[in-house]
Amino acid sequence: MNSKDTMELIFNVVGGLGIFLYGMKCISEGMQAVAGEKLRKLINAVTNNRFIACGIGTLVTTIIQSSSITTVIAVGMVNAGIMTLTQAIGVTLGANIGTTVTAWILVIKVGAYGLPLLGISSIVYLFSKKEKLRYSAIALFGLGMVFFGLELMKDGFAPLRTMPEFQMWFSRFSPSSYFGVMRCVLAGAVLTAVVQSSSATIGITMGLAVNGIIDYPTAAALVLGENIGTTITAWLASLGASTNAKRASYAHIVFNVLGVLWITAIFGFYTKAIESFIFWHTGREV
Repeated sequence: MNSKDTMELIFNVVGGLGIFLYGMKCISEGMQAVAGEKLRKLINAVTNNRFIACGIGTLVTTIIQSSSITTVIAVGMVNAGIMTLTQAIGVTLGANIGTTVTAWILVIKVGAYGLPLLGISSIVYLFSKKEKLRYSAIALFGLGMVFFGLELMKDGFAPLRTMPEFQMWFSRFSPSSYFGVMRCVLAGAVLTAVVQSSSATIGITMGLAVNGIIDYPTAAALVLGENIGTTITAWLASLGASTNAKRASYAHIVFNVLGVLWITAIFGFYTKAIESFIFWHTGREV
């Protein structure tokens, strides 16, 4: 690969990632502006019923598309004494479920709709005088940026398919053994802790998988690690907070780590089960 192709790859991937991250921020801020107070009241109204707390955590995360924000809100409410530790843990568990909706959105082939969404939302934002409609347009604008950013990253990664050096480097992360699985998990966790967005790292992982640069088991192992890395945000929010707020963030970390550990123990069975389900559902092999 010559220097021109290398620079084009870097610009596409870095630019796509930046657009993706800013798009996620716009979605979150737009939805919070439209329904933020109602969402906070919804979280605040959580009872000691763990199932209701989990359901509310799932709902809020699905709406604002950020498990980090949901868990940070929960930690903040515990710190303020508005919510109990038990309630916060229930909400956090639900946030882990709600964040999977983001991954489903990323799976859908929506790259072509990014620019139209950006255009429509910009027109609505510029010419609408209603505050809620303008904030809804910001959320839609963010969605368009997410789609467009993913498309840029996917196109940027495409040339790597023909690079033996890159394929050789990524072969080090092959989950062919338990140690190999744990290396993939560690790589995913570190990357997400640095980027501070599991949605972004999942987008990168999917871009690599779509282009055939990494296989399905490697992508699955990386996603497990990304599930651990996302806990860093709530942990940072708990620094200097009350003891119960710290406990809520640690509960989030422990839950995600334990969940990943038991899946890695049955990783081969887990990936085969997913393959069987996909084949049963779509008739296509993974």
